[in-house]
Amino acid sequence: MKNSIENLYQLDGRVPLGKALPFGLQHVLAMFVSNITPIMILAAAVGLDS
Repeated sequence: MKNSIENLYQLDGRVPLGKALPFGLQHVLAMFVSNITPIMILAAAVGLDS
């Protein structure tokens, strides 16, 4: 029995632009949220107004 599942992304391959843009946007948003969240938590803990 032969598996016919082909890997979409090869080691040295290029991701199509249509798929690379959403992945890149997701990465940027994740970095933004991870940088802003601790500041908001600390500001709320010390009683600062927004």
